[in-house]
Order: sequence, then C-alpha cells, then structure tokens
Amino acid sequence: MKTNSSNGFVLPYVLVVIAILAITTSLAAGRLQRISTTLIDIEQRSKVELAFANAEAEAVFSLLTAIDVDGGVDLNPDSLVQTEFGIVLPSGIGGIALTAQDAEQIPPDFWSATGGQRLSTTPYGNVLIGLHDTSGLVSLNTSGPENIKKTLAAIGLSSTTASQLTARLADFRDSDNARQFQGAERADYRLRNLQPPTNSALRSYEELSHVLGWEQAISSENLYRLMDMTTLQLGISLKPIFVTPALSKILELNAPEIGPTSASFDFSGFDFDSIDAQNPLPSGSFRLCLTMTHGDGEQDVRCIEIVREANHVDKPFRRFWVYQRRVVSKDVPQTQTTQNPATSGTLKNVLHTSSVPS
Repeated sequence: MKTNSSNGFVLPYVLVVIAILAITTSLAAGRLQRISTTLIDIEQRSKVELAFANAEAEAVFSLLTAIDVDGGVDLNPDSLVQTEFGIVLPSGIGGIALTAQDAEQIPPDFWSATGGQRLSTTPYGNVLIGLHDTSGLVSLNTSGPENIKKTLAAIGLSSTTASQLTARLADFRDSDNARQFQGAERADYRLRNLQPPTNSALRSYEELSHVLGWEQAISSENLYRLMDMTTLQLGISLKPIFVTPALSKILELNAPEIGPTSASFDFSGFDFDSIDAQNPLPSGSFRLCLTMTHGDGEQDVRCIEIVREANHVDKPFRRFWVYQRRVVSKDVPQTQTTQNPATSGTLKNVLHTSSVPS
C-alpha cells in the first residue's frame, strides 16, 4: 500500500503559519501599545503646556498691575500708597484720599519676591508659582568672582575647580584677550579647536557649554541647581532682602527679615556695586518658577524671567527663558511634595471688587 509523502508536510506548515501569525500579532500589539503610550504622553505634554501658558499669563498680569512694596509686591489693586499728601488709593484718577480708619480696612495682598508661592487654578490643572526678584540671585554676568566661586562650590565643585571656572568665565565675557590667572583666552580655545570666546555677556545658559571646562565639570543635574541660584540679567545689584536663606548662607550674607515692613539692613562687611542694593523695593526683574505636580508624584517645572519695561505701552515687559524640566518622584524635594498651596495664596487678579469702604 502506497502513501503520499506530501501529506506529512501539512501539520508542520500549519504550525509555521500559526507561529508567524503569533509573532506578527505580538509585534502589532507592541507597536499599538507604544503608539498609545506616545499619544498619552503627547496629550499630557499638551496639557502641561496649556496649564503653564495660563498660569504664566496670570502671573505676568499680576506683576504688571501690582504695587511694589518692601520685599515683594502687593497684588491688591486697591492697596494704599503713602505720599506726602497722605494715604491715597492708586486705583482712582489722581488717587483717593483716605482717613487712617478707612485705610485699616484695606488689607494688603503681599507676594514675597524671595520665593513666595501662589496657586494658579487653570482648566488644565493647578500650577504653583514661585516668585524671586533676580536681584536676590547671583548674576553670572556682573557678580564679583567671590560670589560666583561660592555658588559653584555649593553645587559640589572643589575650591580649585570653582576658581578656575570663574576665571575662565570672566575671560569668556570680557572684551580683551588678556588671560587671567587660571583663565582661558582665544589662544587656549584655538589650541583645542574650540569656538573662541564671545567677549560679551552670556545671553543664555547654553553658552556655558562653550566656556572652556564648564561642560565637563558640571553635570546636567548640577546645572539645574546652578540656574536656580543664578541669573544672567545685567545691571542688577545684589540685594540682601531678596536673597533666600539658603543662598544667604552660601554667600555668607546676613539677609534682613522679609516682609511688607522690613527691618533695617546690616551692610557691615559687604562690598556692594551700587547704592541700589540698599533699596528694599523690587528691581522690576523677576524669576517665575512654575511647578505642576502629577498624580504619580512627578513634576514639570518651568522657570522664566520677566523684566518690566517702564513707559512701554506696546511692550510692557521682556521675557527670558531659563529652563524647563521633568522631575521624577524620587528627585522631588520633600518640601515641595508636602507644600500646601492653600497656605501660599492664590492668583485672583482677573476680576477685582472694590475695597473702598462704603
């Protein structure tokens, strides 16, 4: 009796087809999962961007309409202004004179410019906004070398490395080609086939990677820490009233107590570049740090700087980018995870009701 040998290939063929279909289905499911994850991530990113845009607009409007007071700004548009003619309301045309009794009934809405926080409730989620006057930060463009070295040492660099990087930064910015001690000038860059120094002030933190030795010495995480303590704004003197306690300790300053009515300053032992450092009013240049916390504990953080422009109706402010980053839950500071926004106040500046006593 004869048998057809081809019949023996049917079962293996079927098994091969099933295996191919299983592999194809598995690959398709994996790709679909990746696409789904990507779409969710895009949706979350869009939500964060919209929330930041809303919160930033509210914060900028608040700063443009606020009243400068010692140590920060007053967000109450009906707050009082003390003049030689007495206590007046700035909201009226020419000001409305008040009695002392009426004045006591209008409470200020103080927002400290030394890290004071406000909650912005947007349709896309809550955003916590921290306010810092940039005169309370170390300027990498105009601060003295000692303050820059102390700031670099605070992020973990040795004294020798901090001194070297400070000297190289000064050579990178100054207009001459004279090499400082431990510095680096045009010839040092040409020797290493690097772009020469700009011989001008830093315009962005990205330029620090072009300063000889900075990119190798400072990790990305330490760069964020450095940006939190520094600014690139020009023409601003360091004001102790706006320096945070942590940075005051690093710079070995004795910052006065912050508040609407500030104590007198102790300037003994300090060498300030300008008498403006003694002025307790804000400089008009502010750092805004926006933080959005997600359900998994991770945070999106955006930091920008706003500089108010006096007598510029068409462009009342300038905006400078600092950074934006995602902070995973394990790296979120405990002080932020336990922050109660209700104790920080909210931005309620879109509509105002009059505070004038009837």
